[in-house]
Amino acid sequence: MKIYFEELKMKEDDEPMINLLSSDGHIVSVPKYVATVSQTIAQLFERVSVSREDHTPIPLYEVDYNSLKKIVAWMIQHSQSSSQINDNASHEARHDGKANCIRDWERVQFECEERNDLFRLMNAANYLDIQPLTKATSAFVAEKLQSMTVDEARDYLNLVDDFTPEERERIRKETMWAEPVMNP
Repeated sequence: MKIYFEELKMKEDDEPMINLLSSDGHIVSVPKYVATVSQTIAQLFERVSVSREDHTPIPLYEVDYNSLKKIVAWMIQHSQSSSQINDNASHEARHDGKANCIRDWERVQFECEERNDLFRLMNAANYLDIQPLTKATSAFVAEKLQSMTVDEARDYLNLVDDFTPEERERIRKETMWAEPVMNP
């Protein structure tokens, strides 16, 4: 199966299309300027000369088709978005206690994702070295975790509670200073 994103507004008429091969054998064709949002792919192009006629797919061994489609859609939106976050801006200017490094359109997309799909997307973004997407997905998960209890967070992250009741009590006593003080 092959998907083309030919409806994209090209930056230049001669912008080459790049074929990306997912780990499960699907090919997705995108313009080079979209594909090179990924630093992994951009660095590949710096090292290897790819001509317009070369349609050999670039294998992405750690990215399944479902994640690749979502990443390509994100890269397209990111490339065409006029509300880019300035990576040179100070941390305080970009964060107001909430992860406002997540754009509204990203938040809508992430909220529609199942937990496992979101984690696959986050891992694929990390593998492809797409820092803005990695940061946005990580911030989204962090926001979700802030409103969860320890047990809910453990379940969400699929972590096993391997502490004995005695260990839990010892840790609770050692960290009592960190618990909020309640007024009687």
